[in-house]
Amino acid sequence: MKINEPKTFDILNKILNKEKMSILERKMIFQDEDGSYNLFGTYIIRKTSMGYMLEKKHTYTEHLFMDLKNAVTWSTLDKCQNYNDSARVLYLDKLLSGTIQNMIAHENLCKRAKDIEKRLLYLNKINEDKIKKHSISKEMNVYTEKCKAWQYRQFELNSSK
Repeated sequence: MKINEPKTFDILNKILNKEKMSILERKMIFQDEDGSYNLFGTYIIRKTSMGYMLEKKHTYTEHLFMDLKNAVTWSTLDKCQNYNDSARVLYLDKLLSGTIQNMIAHENLCKRAKDIEKRLLYLNKINEDKIKKHSISKEMNVYTEKCKAWQYRQFELNSSK
């Protein structure tokens, strides 16, 4: 059974006072009715035709991510004030996006190549792109796991209160 987040949020809002609701919102990640994600009461992530646009409320901070998971990872690291890691996640997301675009371009060039030498060159480039993509994804997963660990610690701290 899927929980209707907006309905649950409305029920909680009626039960809890504004102060408690504000504290709860700063610890939650939920999806709004319009499909956007609200993280920790500070970040909004919206799906766009270009990827996922992240906006930090009350600031001019906006970042475009190719993947929702990367946007959530960046938000969590920023929330923890781990700015070096959040900057690295933003960089890796851009690098991954460029690598995927290169791979698509090399695959298209390979399909059209008539000369065997050019075809081998493009196949080599595709292989390099795949290795680079794997390496970037592996490093990105380190940051994602770090964020999961932080979130689990938060759950444990809040459930022990």
